[in-house]
Amino acid sequence: MDFSLTQAWAVFCESPIGRLSNLDLKKGFEKLGIVCEEADCRLVLSRYDADEDMRLGFWEFCNMLMPIEPTLREELERRANNEEMSYETLSLLKTVLRHAIDSECMVESIRQSVEKHMPISLRTIFDELDWLKRGFLTSSEFRRYFTGYPDETASLREKASGCITSQVEMESLLRRFNKDKLNGRVSLPEFMDGLTPKCADKQF
Repeated sequence: MDFSLTQAWAVFCESPIGRLSNLDLKKGFEKLGIVCEEADCRLVLSRYDADEDMRLGFWEFCNMLMPIEPTLREELERRANNEEMSYETLSLLKTVLRHAIDSECMVESIRQSVEKHMPISLRTIFDELDWLKRGFLTSSEFRRYFTGYPDETASLREKASGCITSQVEMESLLRRFNKDKLNGRVSLPEFMDGLTPKCADKQF
């Protein structure tokens, strides 16, 4: 239990009220021995920048490290530990952050592919998913899509609809689009932003 969110933040920023730029992220990653490009850091910042000010505050940064499961999330939020992290804990932190970077690079690759090859507009896709015409998407709309296209979503449907794994995956999908706002809804601008490439200067 020698890990806390404040310890992880301290690797990147000395002030608890500071805000991280993509260059600050790169410097922090380098402190941990994580090699990445500035473009990769911009992707990470874009994913967790909920207020879209091109900086990450403390809680925006912490969303990169906190689990989806509410009980575990609350426990980590409350945990206070000012002791130095052990070598094992630092290694685990490095692994989590490396996966976070790699995940954003993978998603950017998908976004760039969608932009090049998708024959219909993102607005049309949104309207097709929003079959109730409410102007936003919830887990119900996404589940309906996964059920309606058995070939493309077979691996997802293999999981029971009510199992914990399935719930966590669905929550993760929603939070990717609405940037951890925890309201369970994805608006049209959020949907389009989530599928629009962020790094035109690098091919992923």
